[in-house]
Amino acid sequence: MITAHASIFMHELGHTLGLLGFEGIDNENSRFLWYKEYWDWGTYRSCMNYRYVYKLVDYSSGDDDYDQDDWGIINLER
Repeated sequence: MITAHASIFMHELGHTLGLLGFEGIDNENSRFLWYKEYWDWGTYRSCMNYRYVYKLVDYSSGDDDYDQDDWGIINLER
């Protein structure tokens, strides 16, 4: 329960810090294995990905295919 709350908070904070507009972010279909997006965005291990939003308290470092470097995009000057 604590991880889920922390992950949701970090997800919303990510939007505030500029994590928007990437296909893996807030992609509803990435949660369900019968959709192509589940397989496309599975390597995008970030709390910004709905597949991991309740399980992961971290942003992606952009290491894999179909991935984004969330840490590199965050704008701390907002």
